[in-house]
Amino acid sequence: MKTIINSSKSTLRLLFTSIVGALSAAIMLVGVARAAEWNGPSDWAKFDVEARRAMWVWNPVSVAGNKQANKIWDGSKNASDRFYKNYKGSMDMFFDFCENKSIRVVYMFGGTYQWSDYSRGKLDQGLVMKSFLEEANDRGIQIWYMYYLNDDRDTRSMLENTNQILEIAQAVDKFNKRYPKARFAGIHCDQEPNKPQVYPGLLDNTKKAFDWVESTGSDLLLSQALRPKWFNQSLKWNGETKTMNQHMQDCLHHSVLMAYNDKPETVYKWSKEVVDYATKIGRKAAIGSELADLKGAWPNSDKETWWEEVRAESDETRFKVGSSKSVTWEDMMHEVVKRESGKEGFDRLAIHTYSQYFYHWFGDYPRDYILSLPGKKYDSRKNNPDKVRLTKDVLPLCGVGPK
Repeated sequence: MKTIINSSKSTLRLLFTSIVGALSAAIMLVGVARAAEWNGPSDWAKFDVEARRAMWVWNPVSVAGNKQANKIWDGSKNASDRFYKNYKGSMDMFFDFCENKSIRVVYMFGGTYQWSDYSRGKLDQGLVMKSFLEEANDRGIQIWYMYYLNDDRDTRSMLENTNQILEIAQAVDKFNKRYPKARFAGIHCDQEPNKPQVYPGLLDNTKKAFDWVESTGSDLLLSQALRPKWFNQSLKWNGETKTMNQHMQDCLHHSVLMAYNDKPETVYKWSKEVVDYATKIGRKAAIGSELADLKGAWPNSDKETWWEEVRAESDETRFKVGSSKSVTWEDMMHEVVKRESGKEGFDRLAIHTYSQYFYHWFGDYPRDYILSLPGKKYDSRKNNPDKVRLTKDVLPLCGVGPK
């Protein structure tokens, strides 16, 4: 299998990378608690963690309100298209936020197989995102093409058509080769079925795409969000009986565990299991944390997010490590890095999502924040927040990306 760190196929380079990674991790662990990370208390106060983080982005111009409110900007204009045209400085603000808050890796929603045409290597959304991708790469930010297969999480179409992820991979690979300065690092699937009956369909889809990438030598990486529920579900697939999470990791270059739980010890346990397995099979795994307000969404939904815990912190302590008697969200995030960063299978921490993380810093969602500014526009040159040098990162990027 190909080496997935910067796409090197040389054993010697892999060894060198491993040594460098271990040394970097050691350096980080010495300084993780003493780094001058935060010049608070809020807003555009720089947050500088040495292990740069990742972030999921669904709607980069998110606003308070229902789905319809989040689809439009100033009337009936499409929010996503307006973002990529940098309407009212929304794209500039996103980049400034990433550089101000140590976000180096972004899983950016691109499309749904159910509603998009990926045939013949077509990637319409990639063309819409082209200038965004070029600027992200210039700024040291790595972008992954995130997608659904179907709006129905448990759709049987995964069983009926096992070429879906393959078609997406081929379309993104073709786009990368045509526009290398606007390349995606990989594709990230957020289809997380709940019914075991359709698990083989997702696995077959993923394995077919993985085998194509491996056989063609493409430097595109396959990634998938992993559910905690899958730890406790074993199935026989492809001749082997394993947990669903292990089967998924076998078919991927990279995965992101949705470690959505507000009990630190549970997060540590889940993280160790996924990272240890990734290390064992020579893959990478990131660890994700939830910040959304999930109150009343489903039974015990509040236990899956740190929303309440973070909001309970004062502006003076919210983003500090060791700031209270209890284990805070930042305490937990730092502890995961401390425990896992010495392992070759660990990638980085991921935050769900941009809109919620932005809210925790600014008390507003991105579009609402912009519309509250003078002139209802974000001016990056005037605002000019402190920047984190994203390419200075103790965790090497997984796959080809910004240098």
